[in-house]
Amino acid sequence: WRTEDRHTQAWTVLTTARSDRIAATLGLAGPAAAAPRCLACHAPAAVDTGAPTDPGARRDGVSCEACHGAAEGWIARHTERGWTHADSVARGMRDLRTPAVAAARCLDCHLGNAADTVDHDLLAAGHPLLSFELDTFATSLPAHWAPHDANRAWFDGRAWVAGQAALLARVAALAARGARPAGWPDFGGSECTACHHEINRDPAWPLAGNGERPAIDQWFATGVVPAVEVLLPSHAASLRAALAAFAEVGSTDPRAEEASARLVTVAHALTVRANEPIGDAALRAIGRRLIENAPRGF
Repeated sequence: WRTEDRHTQAWTVLTTARSDRIAATLGLAGPAAAAPRCLACHAPAAVDTGAPTDPGARRDGVSCEACHGAAEGWIARHTERGWTHADSVARGMRDLRTPAVAAARCLDCHLGNAADTVDHDLLAAGHPLLSFELDTFATSLPAHWAPHDANRAWFDGRAWVAGQAALLARVAALAARGARPAGWPDFGGSECTACHHEINRDPAWPLAGNGERPAIDQWFATGVVPAVEVLLPSHAASLRAALAAFAEVGSTDPRAEEASARLVTVAHALTVRANEPIGDAALRAIGRRLIENAPRGF
């Protein structure tokens, strides 16, 4: 983890000139490396301990505890012979063997939650866009677990499906939260090209929305649509209708809350399905649909 996991670099990136420019643009007090808003995801322990300027609290970036919870009760013993995962959980470890549970924790930083998110102001200041795909992200981590019956879902395709479901639910929830009847809305979840035409090569690029509100960026549906079509065909029409409603009402319309609730319902059904074996044939069918959908979107 110390030498291979990119999470260890999460705080270091805040020490760069680019991060300081973002912090200054946002009007944050002090450098990015000590700003609680930045540390919340780049060095959670520094915020949790109330010591944002303590080098010891932030040097690990996104440490073991950011994912697995307080480690005092298990960190020193969890690799001992005879020590079990149940022993660690009993002493405070967060149980992440279920991909859907892990995805929810990952998404708190890799997309956002009710308290913290990369909103339009942060994007405009220069923060990179966020994306998330549980199976790919988990595969890129240095392996610190071995396959066994209790965590088999991480190795047979179910983690990918659970990640798609968690992503769908989280984006829907954040989009609904941004639906405000008055005041300046947050466009962080909207399609950039709806307003920023200059980033396109074609100056005649049409507005992406209903002409009044920019449409919600639906990148998150790229994988979830074929997953639902193959694994839950009875929900496919409902999913597409809810996505169409998102595109119609935009991210600042109160009706987005209704569309969000419909998407969360589909996400829950997909999460339940991800608890069951999927099989190679279904995974191949999902892959074929991904390829077929690519030229026309989802």
